[in-house]
Amino acid sequence: MVSPIYAPIVRMALNWINFKPNGFSLEKTIAITLFCRGLWVVGYLGGFVVVLMQAEMHRYSYFAKQGYSDKESANAHA
Repeated sequence: MVSPIYAPIVRMALNWINFKPNGFSLEKTIAITLFCRGLWVVGYLGGFVVVLMQAEMHRYSYFAKQGYSDKESANAHA
């Protein structure tokens, strides 16, 4: 179900794809749309994971500079 706000934009995009000289079928259009949405979701989640990993690395490097050698002691003093 598409939100009513986005419906005209989606309809325009589908029409633009379908009205090409060698226009795609509706099935191909839906497949392309889902593929692009999947890429967007993977990229979004991947970016989130990278940010979390950077935060963890920063935290552990901070504790390493303080003299704690391993993750357990860093967690104990977090």
